[in-house]
Amino acid sequence: MLKKHFNSLGMNRKILSIAIFMAFLAQAFTGILACASILKCSYSVQTQANELGSLAKDNAKIAMQNQNKDILLQIVGQASDSADLFLTQIENQVENLCNFAKDMYSINCENDEIYLKSPMIGYVINSSENSGDSDEILIYENNNLPENLEKEFKILNNISNTAVSMYESSNEIAEIHIVTETGIVYKGNFENTSEVVDSRAAQWYRKAKESAKSGQKIGVWCAQTSSSEGNKSHIIFSKAFFDQSGRMRGVVAAEFYAEKVCEKIAGISGYDDKYVFVFDNDAGKVISSHDESEEFFKGFDNPSESYCRLISSLKSGEYGIFSVLFGDDEYITACAPIKKVNWSVGIADRQANIDYESDEIRDNLMKEIENSKKKSCSDTSTIIFQFLIIFCSFGIVMYALCESMVKKVFPDIDSIEKDAKKFKKFSAELEMAEKIQKSMLPEAGPPNLKRDDLEIYASSVAAEKVGGDFYDFFFIDENRFALIIADASDKGVPAALYMSAAKNLIKDRLKSTGLLAFSLESVNDSLYEDNDMRMFVTAFVGIFNTKGGKLEFINAGHTPPLFYNQKKGSFDFLGGPHNCALGGIKGKKYSVGEIDVHKNDALILYTDGVTESTNSEKKLFSQEKLKELVNNEDIKHLPIESLIKTIRKEIKNYSGEDGYSDDITLLGFRNLGN
Repeated sequence: MLKKHFNSLGMNRKILSIAIFMAFLAQAFTGILACASILKCSYSVQTQANELGSLAKDNAKIAMQNQNKDILLQIVGQASDSADLFLTQIENQVENLCNFAKDMYSINCENDEIYLKSPMIGYVINSSENSGDSDEILIYENNNLPENLEKEFKILNNISNTAVSMYESSNEIAEIHIVTETGIVYKGNFENTSEVVDSRAAQWYRKAKESAKSGQKIGVWCAQTSSSEGNKSHIIFSKAFFDQSGRMRGVVAAEFYAEKVCEKIAGISGYDDKYVFVFDNDAGKVISSHDESEEFFKGFDNPSESYCRLISSLKSGEYGIFSVLFGDDEYITACAPIKKVNWSVGIADRQANIDYESDEIRDNLMKEIENSKKKSCSDTSTIIFQFLIIFCSFGIVMYALCESMVKKVFPDIDSIEKDAKKFKKFSAELEMAEKIQKSMLPEAGPPNLKRDDLEIYASSVAAEKVGGDFYDFFFIDENRFALIIADASDKGVPAALYMSAAKNLIKDRLKSTGLLAFSLESVNDSLYEDNDMRMFVTAFVGIFNTKGGKLEFINAGHTPPLFYNQKKGSFDFLGGPHNCALGGIKGKKYSVGEIDVHKNDALILYTDGVTESTNSEKKLFSQEKLKELVNNEDIKHLPIESLIKTIRKEIKNYSGEDGYSDDITLLGFRNLGN
């Protein structure tokens, strides 16, 4: 029965049936081999899982320790950057206040209206030589001022107003000091302290003054401890300010609690169970700590060698990670220098925490391995069973589909042939469109342009078969010669169609009206109508009067031409009024530029495809490189045709094997008449 049915089939169906039968046999053979391989792999996986489990048991702890060390190093690096950023913000605020103080001291005005009327909270230190001991005179109002300090006190009133804003807007700054050489003292947080001292004797004032005297005029950082606040560490940034003549007038300082730095760092680390601290490398002590970090640095009788090595590394500003024995506990400590000041930031974690995490991960890994072994045995049985079902189904389906496959294969071949014919026809039509577009452009030197007073040459290469660039030149009347170069947005067929419409409109309007601005305004409105794709055209249109030697032009969003001046002997970019592209905005007015074109003066027009050509490194050719090229002594005196061909050759060499990424069009013109 089967043999009789097979003999009744046509040749094509016999071949296809044999091919399907051979595929069926190959599938069966492959299936048998696959089953054997699966069984072998299952056994191998179980064996390797046992070996892997033993190896993981020994190495998981080491791997987790190394991973935690890397994480600590990353965290301490971020903490160092965060501290630097925080200190930089403080410096910038003080710098701004110093600049404002300099501006206020530089005002030479007797008009009291420029000074604020509200009283300044502050005091003046009487430091005259005749006063004996430095008596402190408290002044809370702007009256009863010493005559020599009245104006300066008014200036400080203005500066203090800015300082109040800075203090109130900052959560970090604990106090702002403004102290003058004459003894005026202002504190941003004055109301919270009744202490009256001569701040000029403070360490931060003296350091800022020494910096100013050395000529550096930079701010200084210092740390100090306040016994009145429970030995809290304070960090102060101070900087001298000057008047317009360069004379030092005083010092501005911002003071904040050292613990604010640790709060910033703790926010970066995100680990509450780790110790965070800031270490003063010069003083060799902790100036700020977070949570329980202080316990980590409390002294004890017999410090370990690793602990001493950590302190030494902190003093030298090293970046790294250290294992430190502290009492009975071992810590992993990462430290990094704070670039802005000679301090270091450190983060420490107990070794016991790391060991606990590694043991937990190791146990979970062993459980997963055991589960994988059990699942592997189950999956092997399932795969073999599924394969038998698929194998039987495959034979039935392949035989049933034999008839339908024969009917589908040959029509597909016909469809491919039809698509090939359509593509061939489309290619022929595209080549015809390319020829038509080229025929629309005037020849580089048309036969009808038989004049001795003009030299002109043009070249246009499309990135695709057809493009959106175009050029044109023609006589409007006996003495007026039109030059046009334009670039339609987009590339390919849409740009070519839009280019065709723009070219015909410009030529028609110029020839019918002879008015440059009116013509382009009319073209702009016409291109705008029914422009659903929102395309536009950049263009440079000029009208050269051969009799008067004048060139009127409009640059509608186009690249600036290069103009050669015979007297100067060089090419320069032609300026003039800036106008928007054609077809972009309806009702726009266009401004006309004008320039004298003397004998042997020349003009090179080009589209952005020239200057935006890229090399293998994706670098643009650029307008400056084009200008440099045409100003070469061996090139700028060439005839227009040779000059344009030289530019095109240079662009081609620059683009290399990648070819042109955009349409490239060049138009050269030289006046040979008087």
